[in-house]
Amino acid sequence: MARNKAYVVFRGRAPEVYLSWEDCEAQVIGFPGTLYRGFKNHFEAEKSWLVSRHPNTNYKFIEAKLQEIINMGPLED
Repeated sequence: MARNKAYVVFRGRAPEVYLSWEDCEAQVIGFPGTLYRGFKNHFEAEKSWLVSRHPNTNYKFIEAKLQEIINMGPLED
């Protein structure tokens, strides 16, 4: 069985994208009415998160913006 690599908390303590189950779990366990989902990769999780926050935005526009972010590489501390 394939494991999820990213999670989106749509409704929980701090809704956003998480890259580990432990981080996601901390936001949903014990929180009433949680809504979350696991994804096979970070890209799909981010896409789902953005679509959920901007439902009237063109899907292709969101994909293009995500690709721009990915091409920028990791952020420096």
